[in-house]
Amino acid sequence: MIPKQNRPEKTEIPPNQLLIFIKSGKEQHALSQKHYNFMKNLTSLVLIAVLMLFINSCEKDEFQTTSDSVLKSGLENNKNIIDNAQAWFNSHPEENKYTLLEKKDKLEWNKAIINDLDSILIVEIPIKLKENYILKVDNEEHFNVEQRILIYLTQDSTYSLIEFFISDEELDYLQNTEKINYKVKEKDFEGYTILMNNNEEIIEVKSFKPETPLKSASSGYCVYLCWIYNDGSIQNIALIYCVMPAEDSGSGGSGGGGTTIVDPTDDIVDDLPEVYTKDLEQNEKALCIYDKLIDGAILNDFIKRYYPPTKPFLPALGELNLTWTLGSSTKTVPIGDPDNGVYNSVVIQLDEASLNGQSATNNALNMLHEALHAKLIAEMYDEVGSTDFKILYAQYKGWGQGDLDAQQELEMYNFYITDIASALKSYDESQGINNNLDEYKAAVRYDLADEIFDVNHSEDDYNSYLKILIKSSKTCN
Repeated sequence: MIPKQNRPEKTEIPPNQLLIFIKSGKEQHALSQKHYNFMKNLTSLVLIAVLMLFINSCEKDEFQTTSDSVLKSGLENNKNIIDNAQAWFNSHPEENKYTLLEKKDKLEWNKAIINDLDSILIVEIPIKLKENYILKVDNEEHFNVEQRILIYLTQDSTYSLIEFFISDEELDYLQNTEKINYKVKEKDFEGYTILMNNNEEIIEVKSFKPETPLKSASSGYCVYLCWIYNDGSIQNIALIYCVMPAEDSGSGGSGGGGTTIVDPTDDIVDDLPEVYTKDLEQNEKALCIYDKLIDGAILNDFIKRYYPPTKPFLPALGELNLTWTLGSSTKTVPIGDPDNGVYNSVVIQLDEASLNGQSATNNALNMLHEALHAKLIAEMYDEVGSTDFKILYAQYKGWGQGDLDAQQELEMYNFYITDIASALKSYDESQGINNNLDEYKAAVRYDLADEIFDVNHSEDDYNSYLKILIKSSKTCN
């Protein structure tokens, strides 16, 4: 019994509220059996209804609690995703080896965002460059470039891409990850986006209706890592990538980044690597022969991999230097070889004594021969994705220069005799000398086979060799 002082005061019962009184004792027995059964059944139904309401209320509370828990765990999960992406990045340096990252101040992980694309999560991290470094589009003063690294997390793999935003918007706007990122740029962004893989190949280019199109978009355009001097002037110091004009309107394509980065504080900074021929100016005959050959198509084709600009068709390794020098022997020396003292350049050395003493046509053959070595070396660099000379020699099954020579000369013998012979014939014609192309082929065949096999060959080949290469004029006009 409730004490009187604690009893609730009488309240009016709303007319639509069902109130059940359960009688006991004699009062219950006074009820008819039929009335009793009715009341018993009704009471059971009400109890069940009350119980269901109680359970439903508990489930609702539990659901609300679970939703709060999911929300909280989602925030924690986002942090875990970013932490996992950072751990992967730090533990896989070879898979995240980009030219651009060599000049980063830091990756701004505190500004990282997560793009949820169905079965793929993309963690997007801004790349902050070191002080005085920026990215610029060539000859496009009003365009800015923002750069991010994207880390793709899938069920099967993890990998990274570099993303670039090109726009005439202010750089502060482009650096706002909430407004400009992988997912929302299609709605809010006007400009261009580029994706580059870790081979520094352009895999996607998109245009988002920029109000001011790139002036160079119709002819292709390149993005450079630049150094800003204290007076505000800008110097290109590394080519990051180039884009073909056809890629501007859609995805896919080719392109590449430069692997050569120079110190902007050096006295001499070259915008792009190139073929250096300054040493040839020391020998009038050498320079004359070179100029005659380079006017033709064959020598140009042999060394075009080294000539700037090859944009917008840059391979993954970017530009490579080629340096012509004079010395005491004739040879082609790969990048990194102990005999090569020129940074990031294949070196072709010509024997100056032979230049002065041999026929001009024979000297032309030597130039073409060594240029072809340089061509085959560059092709191997691109194939293995490295300019490491040890890898180069390993591909030719040996460490000695002779092994590389022999393998490449066999390739020349099998595939390039006609090209070399045609170039020599064109050179001789520039000097007023006319011979049959077959004689040039025979002379080149004899010269190569004598080096490769060290055996005597047909008398006809030898006679052509003497006529075309040995007894020809020593002068170049």
